[in-house]
Amino acid sequence: MEPSLRSVLRVRLLTRAKLFGETGRPFEVALFHGSLQWPACTQWERAFTTVSMIGLRIAALTLLLSLAAGCGGAGPYGFSRHYVALDAEEEHFESVTPATHEDVRRDADNYRENTLGWFGMVVAVDVDASGVGTITMTHRTLAPRNICEDATEASCRVTVSGRAGGRFVARVQLRPEDVAGQDRLWMGSLVKIYGTPTGDVDEHDGPLLETHFYRHWPRGTFVTTGARGNMRR
Repeated sequence: MEPSLRSVLRVRLLTRAKLFGETGRPFEVALFHGSLQWPACTQWERAFTTVSMIGLRIAALTLLLSLAAGCGGAGPYGFSRHYVALDAEEEHFESVTPATHEDVRRDADNYRENTLGWFGMVVAVDVDASGVGTITMTHRTLAPRNICEDATEASCRVTVSGRAGGRFVARVQLRPEDVAGQDRLWMGSLVKIYGTPTGDVDEHDGPLLETHFYRHWPRGTFVTTGARGNMRR
């Protein structure tokens, strides 16, 4: 019986990869999923088939690298061994005047011309109709090195002191995604405030800062030093 003059080869390529998106949470993506068919009845065509499959794999790898680059290194939540400032944060990060909570509480007027860069754990939030939030926080300090679950940078989380310091308040024009939704800025969030003391100090809630820039970590995207027992590195 004569072989068919035209046999059809079907190729199915499925490449899956775990990436970290803008939320900092892992997701799976299918880079290519489909069927190709072409005649495979000669040696030349079989060779073409092999080359084409290699080409598809290279294309899939190129797409993977492109997607990974688009996620931006440590990502919005700084999944790295050490603190990584966002591009939009850099100018504020460089302009910070070191000052402890106690320094400012005692003499807030002395720091009215300075930009502070304070971490705070949110204990109360009041947002008005225009999206301006009055956020009350307990002062936290950044750990010298972030805690990691394993040897990969992606397992590291921004790490702040587990022990709460004094309170402070910041007035912040919140971004829309921080006003509503699952990852909104709320009690238990971590915030880094770049702001200037107004000179006002509340007896209970501490110094008031006017905010120039802020960075937000929803619950679950950062850890405190108390996590050292559960995370290995």
